Amino acid sequence: MKTKNLNSIVLFALIFCLTSFVHSQSKVKAQKEKVKTEAVESQSDIMTFLKSSRSHTILVKAIEASGLSEKLAGEGAYTLFAPTDDAFGKLPEGTLKSLLKPENKEKLKAILAYHIIPGNFNSAEIVKAIENNNGESDFRTLNEKSISAYTKDGILVLTGVDGKDSEVEISDKQQTNGYVHVVNAVMLANE
Repeated sequence: MKTKNLNSIVLFALIFCLTSFVHSQSKVKAQKEKVKTEAVESQSDIMTFLKSSRSHTILVKAIEASGLSEKLAGEGAYTLFAPTDDAFGKLPEGTLKSLLKPENKEKLKAILAYHIIPGNFNSAEIVKAIENNNGESDFRTLNEKSISAYTKDGILVLTGVDGKDSEVEISDKQQTNGYVHVVNAVMLANE
């Protein structure tokens, strides 16, 4: 009986050690992949990064239609709050189709420029500005309008002039010409 219990304990310990080893190895592999991915990302400009993203196909199409692609592929520095395809899907029906028409190029450009801040701002710098300004900070966008930033339950939130919020889902995708922060809503700049 004692031998059976001892064998069970040894077997349990062996399984535990093996499981821990496999888990730590997969964690190390994931970290290496993350570092590799981040190294590749930081070697490209914002526009190249967006084109490689499966979540920003609509944004790429909109940027190209607006004429902002050269700016986001240029030297910069810019901070882009990049709405995902899902974010564009939340717009009222027909809005995106209308914005992509050639006659609405300037309106589309104004909306997209509202998602771009001149300069390099990672999330830590944005949060620091928020903390230094009593919980909220305004940032001047490329189209000369302001967006407000604050944190809510540890999430960075942007508020546009329309009063609607957009949450940062993924932050600090550093590129050669700035930062990309992925957001869950399109901010519409009032004209």
